[in-house]
Amino acid sequence: MVKYDIIVIGGGPAGLLAAKTAAENGLTVLLVEQKKEISKIGRCCASMVILDPGFHGEFVHFEGSKIIFPRFGFSVNYSGECVNLTSSIRISPSGYCLTLGDGKSVFAKVVEKEVLLEDLLNEAVDNGVEIMNETIGVKAQNTSNGTEVHLKTPEGMVRMESLITIAADGANSRIASSLGLNVGRKLFFTGKVVSYILEDVECPYANAFIRLMGSEFKGGVYMLPKPPRNKGEPQLFEVIAPSREMLERIIYHSKYSMWFKNSRLVRRRAASVPLYSPILEPVVGKIMVISDAAAWQEAEIQGALMCGYYAAQAATEEIETRNNSLKKYTHFWNSSFEFCWPGVVERSMQYFQLHGKMFNDYELDYIYKLVQDDYIQGTVNHFKAGTYELQAFLRHIDRIKTERPELATKIEKLKQTVKYV
Repeated sequence: MVKYDIIVIGGGPAGLLAAKTAAENGLTVLLVEQKKEISKIGRCCASMVILDPGFHGEFVHFEGSKIIFPRFGFSVNYSGECVNLTSSIRISPSGYCLTLGDGKSVFAKVVEKEVLLEDLLNEAVDNGVEIMNETIGVKAQNTSNGTEVHLKTPEGMVRMESLITIAADGANSRIASSLGLNVGRKLFFTGKVVSYILEDVECPYANAFIRLMGSEFKGGVYMLPKPPRNKGEPQLFEVIAPSREMLERIIYHSKYSMWFKNSRLVRRRAASVPLYSPILEPVVGKIMVISDAAAWQEAEIQGALMCGYYAAQAATEEIETRNNSLKKYTHFWNSSFEFCWPGVVERSMQYFQLHGKMFNDYELDYIYKLVQDDYIQGTVNHFKAGTYELQAFLRHIDRIKTERPELATKIEKLKQTVKYV
């Protein structure tokens, strides 16, 4: 057995920043990651950094090659390219658009996540973090001296000890499951998606996060521009859908096919993500379950970075003082992340139904046509977007009551549930 101060399981943004920060603090750190190439991304990910002031309790912004977290007092180096998002657009079955944003003000940046991970990995290694790739964290348990983790390596099972374990192994966390933390969590559904990343797409909506609405697409088709891997290369475009068949239909056999007539497929990705209610007590003894492993849906990139940094600082303080400092992470988690607040998840789930299950195709066409020239505050923050859209609908409620009374009833019912806390 090898003993470390900290073992970090998972090499995403949260795990890498946790490992790097702990090593910078002078601790001995082992990072465990199941991928062979840690910075390579095979999972669908919009890779957005959301710039809404106060989102997840922070005021994130970019300064040159740094992502700044002013409230929590740290920054992250990022050497890659970005795409600014200035609109979030929902398109109805007949082509009417509901648009959040003015097309000028930037409310999110799309980053190249592989570059972000590569930058974090290089800094972690430079600070002395030991890496075990192609290794799966299967189980973690508390011991009298700290923690013990069970790891599945290409050569077989091994056990290793540390004073503290940080589990950052994603939404399908084996560590959370091994600790029994998923018992009692509500599973809303499991989202299964595939995506194509293409170049030379001729999308008429610049710098926009796009969602295709209506029964044909089951409310689950998203598109957005992506930055290239290297400066000077063509901008990319990702299309995300519930199945490969739907992707193929959109690209080759739909009214959107003209966007893709000269496009070239660069890579394919997929993901299967369970939407659980969040884990409100993510610390068990000396084991910390952080970021997506404890989240509802996901913590987003900036949330993952916040979790990694704060977990490392709490773990460092605990090792130095043995003063029950890990409870500070629990407080940070519950106070910063909106999905931990009472009622927010349920209201957000109502927002997911706002355009999919709740309104039929004719109703979507009708209401999007009404608001297509309205200014709606720009955001891709799902805790706020539903409120902004509902406010736009309510500006026309008298007309809707006259022309579509059944639709007006649905909208007024939503008024009681779709809120941002």
